[in-house]
Amino acid sequence: MDKYKLGKKWFWLGIFFSILFPLVGLIYGIVFLTEKNNRREAIIIVSISLLFILFFAFSYLYFSKKGVKVIPSYKIEIKGKPVHFKVGDIVPPSIFNQQLQRK
Repeated sequence: MDKYKLGKKWFWLGIFFSILFPLVGLIYGIVFLTEKNNRREAIIIVSISLLFILFFAFSYLYFSKKGVKVIPSYKIEIKGKPVHFKVGDIVPPSIFNQQLQRK
């Protein structure tokens, strides 16, 4: 009886990960597939993860075609000069170029 409750808890945790973090849910579901007792639950977790991955991919494509900025960009000024970069850039390109020019 305790094993069944534990399996349910891990199954619902997998559903939670699949909805909030689809890539993590996909990995979790694949790991769950390796256990013979939880194959049915693993297939459900993997399918929900794939469904949400497809949903996010198509919504990203749809909104980017409509002109909505999905990934934000910020305007930062250094010494009065604007520096433009997107979230995810390690070093803003203009700062990197300034450092190269100084050397």
